Amino acid sequence: MKNKVFITVLFLFSLSSFAQKNLRQLLKGKIHSDSLEVVNVTVYNASSNLGNVSDTKGNFSIYAREKDTLVFESISFQSKKYILTRVDMDREFVDIYLRTKVNELNEIVVTPNTLSGVLEVDTKNIKTYTPDLRNIDFAKQNYDDIRTTRVVNSAIPNNMSPLTGVNFEAVARMFISKDRREEIRQEIYNKKRVEQVKEKTFYDHMLEIFSENYYTDDLGLTEEQIPLFLSFAELKPKELVSYLKSENKLELMNYLSKKAEEFKNLEKEE
Repeated sequence: MKNKVFITVLFLFSLSSFAQKNLRQLLKGKIHSDSLEVVNVTVYNASSNLGNVSDTKGNFSIYAREKDTLVFESISFQSKKYILTRVDMDREFVDIYLRTKVNELNEIVVTPNTLSGVLEVDTKNIKTYTPDLRNIDFAKQNYDDIRTTRVVNSAIPNNMSPLTGVNFEAVARMFISKDRREEIRQEIYNKKRVEQVKEKTFYDHMLEIFSENYYTDDLGLTEEQIPLFLSFAELKPKELVSYLKSENKLELMNYLSKKAEEFKNLEKEE
C-alpha cells in the first residue's frame, strides 16, 4: 500500500514538473562583466525553482516566462535579481551585466603608544577587524549615500608645519577652484548614475515611470505597439540619465510625445 502511495505521489510530481516546464519557454542569454571572465555563474529561476550554470563564455539557458525572477550568483560577482519582461522573452538573447565583488583588507589601527619597537611583539598585539560585507548590496548604493571621511593619523600632530609634514588637502585647494571641484564631483556622480541606469532596460525604466494607460490614452498607441514604440524611442544611458531626473519629467513626456508621432507616421507609411 505504501509503495502505491509513493508511486502516485511521484507520478503527480512528475506531471506537475512537466506542466510547469511546458508553460515556460527556453530563454537564452549571455552574462557580461567589464573586468573578469564570466564562468560558472549560477542562474536560478526563483519563480519555478529551476536552475542552470553559465558556460565558459557566459552563455546560459533556462526555462522561464514573463514576470519570472532570475537570480544570478557567483563567488566573484555580486548577486543580481532580474525580472523578465515580454520584450526579454521575444529576444534571441538576453544580456545580463554583473559587477565584481569588492574585497577589502583588514584595517590596522596604530598609535605611538601601541608600538614597542619589536616587530614580532607589535604584530601580535595590534588588534584588527574584518567588516561584514555579506549583507550589503553594492548595486543599490547611491552616490549621495557615500559619506566622505578623513583619516586621522594620531602619530602626527594636527597642526602640521614644514618640519612635521605637509597638508596635501590644503595644497590641493590652492590649485583647484571651488567651481572645478564641483565639476569633478558632478562628473563622478554622472558616471556612477550612468552605471546604475544600465542595470535596467529602457523599456523597464519607462514602464516604471508611466503606466500602460499613458501610452494608450495619451500617446494613442495600442498595447501591442508599446514594446515596438519603446524600442523605437530608446535612448542611450548617458542621455537617459538627464530625463530620469524628477524635475525633467515634463521634458521626458514631450520627448515621448514627439517620438510617438514619428512612430505612428512610420506605421502609416508601411
